[in-house]
Amino acid sequence: MTLTQSSSDANNGSRQRFELELLVQRAVPNPDQLNHSKDLLKDAVDGISPDGWKHLQSVPINSDSDHLDIAIPSHWRNEGMAKASKPGELERLIENS
Repeated sequence: MTLTQSSSDANNGSRQRFELELLVQRAVPNPDQLNHSKDLLKDAVDGISPDGWKHLQSVPINSDSDHLDIAIPSHWRNEGMAKASKPGELERLIENS
């Protein structure tokens, strides 16, 4: 038996994002987070310009005094995430690319 969904569900962005999260087993940024990331591109991390984020193929989506959430490409997988989570490593990734 093949499960299908109605075409109205197939066109629902929230539903598509949820299904993608299930598929890749990772959180997927929502539209509000992505819109907020435009403001964070300039000042989320000292020393990383909007061009630097573009070079990394990633964007900051949330920031406070204790942490920084970054949307990263799926090809980074665990190795890239581990590197980026170390202090100062984002800057090194940009310099070495």
